[in-house]
Amino acid sequence: MTSTPKKTLTLKKKPQSSNEDRRVRSGARARQAQQMQRLRQEDTPTTPATPAAKTPQRFARVTKRAKPPTGYAPTRPAPPAPRKPVPVQGPEIQARFSAERHGRFPVFAPCPQGLEEALAVELQALGFDQVSQGRAGCHFVADWQDVLRANLYSRLATRILVQMSYAKIQNEDELYELAYQTPWENWFGPQQTLRVDTSAIRSPFQSLQFANLRVKDAICDRLRDREGARPDIDTVR
Repeated sequence: MTSTPKKTLTLKKKPQSSNEDRRVRSGARARQAQQMQRLRQEDTPTTPATPAAKTPQRFARVTKRAKPPTGYAPTRPAPPAPRKPVPVQGPEIQARFSAERHGRFPVFAPCPQGLEEALAVELQALGFDQVSQGRAGCHFVADWQDVLRANLYSRLATRILVQMSYAKIQNEDELYELAYQTPWENWFGPQQTLRVDTSAIRSPFQSLQFANLRVKDAICDRLRDREGARPDIDTVR
């Protein structure tokens, strides 16, 4: 068998002719095309280029200040006078105070409920007069020496409480006013420590802890106003 050689077909692109090598058309159509192109060029209006308008420049006018004469002092407006704070008045309360330490004052001796009668008999046996039974305790009148004696010899009383002031109050603000009006400086000063405890029965206050805080603030404010310093708070129970 004889094999026939394969033929290879090669395509070459004809190089594009430049503008100079292009054939110039002639004839009636060429003349008509040239005439139409000439008419279009004549109909197109040519506008001369106008120079750009210059934006006017603005210059700030500088004025020189006149120098003040020698020895001239500028006058400044006087500062406004400070306003005096208006004192805030607390609620009006009708209170009774036991301000005299060397006098006689009301005392309350608390005890467990049910032992009021036995406590009254004990206090009368110790020589106290004007003893009256109350709820969970007894009331009597004594001086400072009698308070020390009752605290030493009474076996039924859990504490001996001296009544410093008394008033009917309805809220925490009235409690603060009562504690602030009480003459605490007759009993202790800022060099002593202070602790406030509150016990109540059917109290109108929502929180006894807040009542402790208001009484403590009132005592510290009064001693700061009277003595120039406030006492420290004793948190140890």
